[in-house]
Amino acid sequence: MTSTQRLLKTIILIGVVYASAFGVLLGMQFVLGTEYPLVQVKGESMIPTYYDGDILVVKGVTNKSEIKMHDVIVFHNPNHWDILIVHRVVEIRSSNGDLIFRTKGDNNIPIDYWQVREEHIVGMVLQKIPVIGDVVSIIQTPLGMGILFSLIIIIILVDFFWDKE
Repeated sequence: MTSTQRLLKTIILIGVVYASAFGVLLGMQFVLGTEYPLVQVKGESMIPTYYDGDILVVKGVTNKSEIKMHDVIVFHNPNHWDILIVHRVVEIRSSNGDLIFRTKGDNNIPIDYWQVREEHIVGMVLQKIPVIGDVVSIIQTPLGMGILFSLIIIIILVDFFWDKE
């Protein structure tokens, strides 16, 4: 096999790995019924249930009446839509036919001051995967991205120049 063929094979392999990861994410979105099937815990508001860096598997909820007291939900911060919050439901009430949820972090003393409306809800937490989020956080930093890309380049170079015969 020529060095060009080996390089092409390595590039194709990296493309397949990337496409597979993307496919898994799309599959999870479809199966779990939410745009955010995996959410990383940031902060300490849910200790001891969830810790900073935990990854949570989230199931979308089409009928918000499925959400019960003490369920842990993921929702858009009512004041900052792009921020997701993971808190426990402590109150449910109806207002003009819509459900309104009050939430609280397990490690927080007061109940959250906002009201979570149905359109804010991303889903309910199904499962936690501890610590993996720390690795994801490190990779997302400039240093982590540099290390990741350096490793990929090293793998390509080793494969390209390594004499396998």
